[in-house]
Amino acid sequence: MTIDILLSGASVLLEFAALVALRYREPELPRPFRVPGGIAGAWLVGLSPLLLLCVAAFHGGRETVLGMSASAFGGLLLVSGVGVYWLNDALKPEGWLVPAREPSPGSD
Repeated sequence: MTIDILLSGASVLLEFAALVALRYREPELPRPFRVPGGIAGAWLVGLSPLLLLCVAAFHGGRETVLGMSASAFGGLLLVSGVGVYWLNDALKPEGWLVPAREPSPGSD
């Protein structure tokens, strides 16, 4: 359970980090919904999930997975996930993200 909380909590924190980053980079970007309070509001909205994640990590230290605390195992999963992402990005073949050409209207 602790591992699930750590991993899903980390994904929620990434969403809040994106919210704060967009407030800095694109402050006037039209949005269907805005968190009030400007940049301070964006930071404050992410504070509660961060505190909850810290409490879960602290209390998860009592559980064990493969001989280590569940918090340490969850942290290891988070770090290895970032490493696998970077490795995947480095090993992509050249042109991997090039979109396929759409057929021209007369080539049916």
